[in-house]
Amino acid sequence: MDIVTLIIHTGALAVLGIADIRKHCVSLWSLLVFFAGAFTWSMISGGFNPEQMLLGLIPAAVLLVLKKTVKLGIGGGDIAVLGITGVTLGFEKSVEAVFLASLICAVYSLIKIILKKADRKSRTAFIPFMGAGVVLAGIFG
Repeated sequence: MDIVTLIIHTGALAVLGIADIRKHCVSLWSLLVFFAGAFTWSMISGGFNPEQMLLGLIPAAVLLVLKKTVKLGIGGGDIAVLGITGVTLGFEKSVEAVFLASLICAVYSLIKIILKKADRKSRTAFIPFMGAGVVLAGIFG
């Protein structure tokens, strides 16, 4: 992942993450701006690969199916962000990012439960963790 792609994703996910923390909701417009910026850079930088873009949607599609069938506690905005990162970063980086994000979120949630600041039913904004996952996947992946 090149530095400009990493900056675009980090900046967009920081803005979306703040909205997710404050309101547990992200606007469609901010998602569209994120997608437009990331997709445009992908086209300009030569990273456009239709096959990888379609494969990149698989993690988001899997989470969407799980959300609908087993009532997975992940929001639609989280799935949309995963879809955008999948389309713009590709399947492998998308899977790495969501794995790292889930791991970091699980540790954070466990610490909050141990400290009695939350319980198993508490809501946690996931987009900030996706931002961390994308950065870590971009740097180390």
